[in-house]
Amino acid sequence: MNHQQLLDTLRQEKERLFQYASYRLPTTQDAEDALQDLYISMTDKQREISLDNPKPYIYRALSNICVDRLRKMRYFESLESNTSITEPENFDEEFKIINSLISLLPKEQSEIIRLHLHCAMTFAEVAEITALPVATVKSRFRYGIAHLRDELKRLDIL
Repeated sequence: MNHQQLLDTLRQEKERLFQYASYRLPTTQDAEDALQDLYISMTDKQREISLDNPKPYIYRALSNICVDRLRKMRYFESLESNTSITEPENFDEEFKIINSLISLLPKEQSEIIRLHLHCAMTFAEVAEITALPVATVKSRFRYGIAHLRDELKRLDIL
């Protein structure tokens, strides 16, 4: 894969990458900054990246950038005592609640759920990005949703 193919893939996935970062970070400005960091890191590459499929590489790089940004901000999602889980007042509160619940899941399940729901990817596309069989992706999604349901029951919401 040459450098131009990598840049073409970045352009094609631009919207999904933004959605992915938006659901990982507290603000859209943080998501835009993370994407800028991703683009800079991809365009700074002087060497060719020997990959048949650049999507997994790009999404993993963006995931790492998001985690680094969260660590730097010392922001780790948690439910705040003044936020009502059953009746969030606005989108930001609802966003925090959803991210907090998803962050309780094992990483392999939370990434599948984020890619499938937040980026509107099919299970086949998620499988391609994560380099997993489609059946594994589906089962991790199902187990993740079951864990979320259990947590909501534990919080007496369901």
